[in-house]
Amino acid sequence: MARYKYRCNDAKCGVEHEQIRPMSSPFVKSITCVKCGGPADHIFEGAPAVATSGMSQAPLDVVIGRDSEARWANIHKRQEKRDQIRRESGKSNLTMTGHNSFETNDKQRVFVETPEQNQGSVADLAEEFKSK
Repeated sequence: MARYKYRCNDAKCGVEHEQIRPMSSPFVKSITCVKCGGPADHIFEGAPAVATSGMSQAPLDVVIGRDSEARWANIHKRQEKRDQIRRESGKSNLTMTGHNSFETNDKQRVFVETPEQNQGSVADLAEEFKSK
């Protein structure tokens, strides 16, 4: 369950109201004040709490994750496998066919040209693109 606090926008009222809702419910930025019926906006009161029970080094485990070494090892293993397939086949384009398995493909790479800096702003380029 998540706890949300709201404060009435009316300076005369200023009532703070708390709602407890399931985490799966959508975030509501503004509600109706329980006292005056005016708009009440969400109050941000800091970062959410993280349960750290059972963690050996809680601050690091929260930031990095307990299984970060295993994740990085898996990422490096997958990269090595891709590089090996590229070396053996002589092709650079790969398609992932399953968990940590790849096949080469003959798709041609498509490169997108980037505009030169003196060609105008992004807005100008967007307008030019829309007109085509």
